[in-house]
Parts: sequence; C-alpha cells; structure tokens
Amino acid sequence: MIQVKQDGVIFGAIVGGCNIEERRRCACEVAKRDVSGYWIGGFGVGESIDERPALLNCVTDTLPGDKPRQISGLELPGIYIILLLEAMLSHFQSMVLRHNCLVVT
Repeated sequence: MIQVKQDGVIFGAIVGGCNIEERRRCACEVAKRDVSGYWIGGFGVGESIDERPALLNCVTDTLPGDKPRQISGLELPGIYIILLLEAMLSHFQSMVLRHNCLVVT
C-alpha cells in the first residue's frame, strides 16, 4: 500500500524536450493534479538558446499562476535571469562558468 505524507510538498514535473506541443500537453495534464508547485525541466538537452523562450513561454502561459514554479538545467549568463523572472518563475537554478569558477544561482 502506498502511503502519502500529508504535510509534504510535491512539485509536478513539466517536460517535453524541444517539442512545444508536448510541453504544453504536459503542463495541461500536470496542472490538473493536486501539487504544491511546478518543476519545469528538460532544458539543456539539445535546444538552442534561441528556442528556450518559446519552450518556456508555452509552459508558463499554460500553468496557473497561484503556485510556485521552479526551473533547472539552464546554463545561462545573468542577463537571462531577467527573462526567468519575467516568466514568473519563483525558483531557478543556473550554472555558469566564469573566470574558471563555477557559479551556481
């Protein structure tokens, strides 16, 4: 029998690779679930930086705005963090190599 921790936090995963329709479909299905927030993943696996805004927007436009959103897997310079904030993402993780150091935000 599966037991569920009643006071736990569960983030629903939104994936779909480089396919906008698959990402939108996944976001629609996960939005129907009783989750605490959304984790947007599957970035950094072959899409170009130019493709990322459309892939991200198709998800953020689909999800309700009343729950936290987290994204990871991006390797973006600081200027792109503004785009993440504009997409109403409350949590994000990004790794950038700068001056031979790994910077994790």
